[in-house]
Amino acid sequence: MNMDGENHTVTADSGNAFDAKATAGTTVTFVAPAKAGTYPFHCAYHANMHGVLVVK
Repeated sequence: MNMDGENHTVTADSGNAFDAKATAGTTVTFVAPAKAGTYPFHCAYHANMHGVLVVK
C-alpha cells in the first residue's frame, strides 16, 4: 500500500524475481518467488529505500 504522493517500486535487486510499481495512493499485489529464501529489493525511484522480502 502506497499511502504517499510519490510513485514507488518493489524491485528485486538481482534477476527478475519481482518488479511491482506502486503509484501514489494505490495498493498493489505481486507474486512472490516460490522458492524459499531472502530477496533483497529496492525502490527504482528512491535509492535510499530498500528492504528484504523473506519467503518461507
